[in-house]
Amino acid sequence: PWIIKNYLVLGFIFVITLALSWPLPGRELGTPMSGDFPIAQTCCIVVIFFISGLTLKTADIKKALGERAALAYGIITILFVTPMLGFALVQIPFEPVEFRYGLALFACVPTTLTSGVTL
Repeated sequence: PWIIKNYLVLGFIFVITLALSWPLPGRELGTPMSGDFPIAQTCCIVVIFFISGLTLKTADIKKALGERAALAYGIITILFVTPMLGFALVQIPFEPVEFRYGLALFACVPTTLTSGVTL
């Protein structure tokens, strides 16, 4: 059925509508902190990466580790080339200046698994 085929988009629309109409639960959930880290947001990120790892097949991991050139390219691109682009991105004349620094910071952060595959 159409609803099952489009569950992701429908879920996003539902959650965004709920959050905009009733922001209190999200605000309260973001309040508990452990030092400088928000507990709920940190847990959500951990769960996302954990589920992403669970979707990997062992055969695919073994095959990827066997491709030495592709593995080296991925590591070098994600950890060195993309962060170095941050220096160039700061030079782009965006206004306000915070956009430049935000884009540079975004380039310096290692990518997720799916973004790394795209590179």
